[in-house]
This record gives sequence, structure tokens and C-alpha cells, in this order.
Amino acid sequence: MPGFLECAKKSWDRPSIKKSSVAIFADKLKILRNDLKKWEKSLSKFSIQKCNQAIFILDSLEHERALFITEFNLRKLVKLHLEDLLLAECSYWRKRCTVRWVKMGEDNTKFFHAMATERFRKNSIASLKDDDGREIAHHNEMAGMLWASYKNRMGDTQGIDMQFDLSTILSKVDGLEVLSRPFEKEMDDVVKFMPPDKAVGPDGFNGLFLKKCWSIIQSEIYNLEMISMLEELVCRILIAL
Repeated sequence: MPGFLECAKKSWDRPSIKKSSVAIFADKLKILRNDLKKWEKSLSKFSIQKCNQAIFILDSLEHERALFITEFNLRKLVKLHLEDLLLAECSYWRKRCTVRWVKMGEDNTKFFHAMATERFRKNSIASLKDDDGREIAHHNEMAGMLWASYKNRMGDTQGIDMQFDLSTILSKVDGLEVLSRPFEKEMDDVVKFMPPDKAVGPDGFNGLFLKKCWSIIQSEIYNLEMISMLEELVCRILIAL
């Protein structure tokens, strides 16, 4: 859609109050999602129903008399706009549904829309029973029960008591930034050959978004990759020591 890339770049360039690269990236995605929702509301509201009404009025008028050149051109423009809206609606429902596009798409419209909408329904837990069999329905009490249950299963961490100074063992080596170049090429290839109509994560941004906006968001992705590499390197060093 016209204006999408401009909106995405403007939103992505907004500064984030988060500190770590992972938190910054997640925060930018949330900001981008909200900005795109606002941008979508600013698009043309000349809906499919209104287009059909305008075409019906002009067709009815043509039965009474010949259309003026302005009326004829208006009907042509409305039909072209209606075609764009129908294609956009078809693409919307196709991306909204997790199953692949049904073979008889137009013949199963209601079924396909129902399948696409099913995963957007919000499920809620009405009540829980504790160990004594008492039924709890208050939200805070249920949250406390779930938190205590998972905490008991995971156990408590005692922390790590490091008995040495890591800075005295490792010395800084210049020129290591070249090690990240092959990984950037690999990440570029992954995005290049990624399926365009599948979401890569729970954020809902699919492959087509990454392909179109890669030049905007690639620096943040590179930072995430470098952090994961450094964390893995430190873990290997600690294990070796």
C-alpha cells in the first residue's frame, strides 16, 4: 500500500527507552504495530459496500439516460478501486488464517473466515482449584496460584560465585568485528529466501514484511545476532574454565 514503507521507517526510527538490544527490538515491534494500526485507519474508507452502491446507482442511471463523460469516468474509477479493495480483502484473510489457502477459496468463504478468526478468540480461565479443593475465581488469587506452582517446579537459583577476574584472563583483541560479516550475509540470504506468507514468530510480522522492510530493520537484527554470539562465547569460556 502507498505510504507503508514511509510509516514503517518513521516508526522504526523513533527512540526506545529500553536498554538491552533484545528489549529495544521488541519495543520497536510494539511501537510499529501500533503505528501501523493508526496508519491503516487513515486509508481510504471507500468500502466495498459503498463501491457497489455507487456502481449500482450509476448503472441504474444509465438505464434512464446516457451517462455524462464525468459519470462514465467515475464509474470506471470506482470499479478499479473496488478491484483493489477485493484483492486487499482476499490477501487480508489469507494472511489472517494459519492454514494454507483453501483450494475452493471463493466457495468456502464463510468456512475460511471462521478458520481465520478462531485463533483470535480470547480464552479465559474462569476458576481454579487449589490443593485443598477450594475453588478460586479471583484473578489475583489465580495468578498467585500459577506463579507459586511454576516457581516450585523450577526451583530457586543460588547464583554464580565467580572466583576469578575475567578481565585479567581475557585480553582485548582488535579487528574481531570482521567475524560478523559472514553472519550478516547468511541472515540476508535467510530473509531473501524466506516464504513471504508465513509469520516467523508470535509477533505476526510475516516474511513479506521482513523482505520489504529489511533495509530499515536489519541493523537491529544484526545487533541481536552479535549479542547471541557473544553470550555463547562467554558460556563456552566459563565451561572451559
